[in-house]
Amino acid sequence: MNKELHDYIQLLDKVSLKAGLKKAMAISSVGNLYLQRKAPWKLLKENKRAAAGSCLTYSANLAVLVVSILEPYLGSNFSKKAFKQLGIDHQPGVNNIIPDEFSPSKWVKPGMKTGAPVILFTSLQAGRVSELRAKYAGEQVAGTDAAEAEANNDKTSFALDLRVARIVEIEEHAQSERLFVAKVDAGEESGPRTVVAGLREHYTLQELQNRKVVVVCNLEPATLAGIGSQGMILCADKKKILETLVVDGSLAPGAKLVPEGCTFVSDAPPLDRKAFQVASKPLRVGKEGTIVFNKTHKLVAESNSSLAVTVTKVAEGGKVK
Repeated sequence: MNKELHDYIQLLDKVSLKAGLKKAMAISSVGNLYLQRKAPWKLLKENKRAAAGSCLTYSANLAVLVVSILEPYLGSNFSKKAFKQLGIDHQPGVNNIIPDEFSPSKWVKPGMKTGAPVILFTSLQAGRVSELRAKYAGEQVAGTDAAEAEANNDKTSFALDLRVARIVEIEEHAQSERLFVAKVDAGEESGPRTVVAGLREHYTLQELQNRKVVVVCNLEPATLAGIGSQGMILCADKKKILETLVVDGSLAPGAKLVPEGCTFVSDAPPLDRKAFQVASKPLRVGKEGTIVFNKTHKLVAESNSSLAVTVTKVAEGGKVK
């Protein structure tokens, strides 16, 4: 179970949302298989109440875990209803944080009373699906679709607002062994942004303090392990070697970075996670450690195209994410 959970967390840290959802459903399947094999209803008939109670407590806590890992996909209204059925008060940032390890007694304790059962989902008939699609599809021009259109149709339009930023404060996330919580100065009047970054397996606090990094500044705010994140620190990655992008030391926080010869789509709406994946997919590590967009456009400072963004450890072909 914990291996599956660790895989799920790593997938979400990498913003691999589709794969993360598949992993969440795999965890759910493991729980269902456990319940079927233990068959607590049979244990009750055999008067093995202690064994049945232990199985149900384990299963109830596993159900809370499944609800928690599905909350990023299904939203808090779903998890509130599920928590209520299990007799738990849903407290965002307190008891809905995805744990690093599964504990069979973390949420539901022996003796607790469950709430009234209700149906969480109803099946959608084909006609209803078509009706909802027609009602909510719109013109499909914003967010993900805009980013995908840019990526597919215009090889010189760039949808990411990339800035040089300096990490002015950084600490370990109290609830995750993989995350740092950083304050980054991106040269904005509003002050430093809070960015949650999955870098603890690759860097120490001392290595990141005061480091200049590249931050994506036009992402939709997201909550990661209970803490709001207002951007993303870009890294290059290949064959388990991960490195933050390197910028010229002369560039001040707030300096904009664009692929040489490309145009930033300044009127694009904030990007959700899928839109970010689409927009960042053409970024790769090129020859001599340069970062390139669509294989040919070097990522450089907007103010001085001779100042290229690079890496020193990740090999050519590495992904930027």
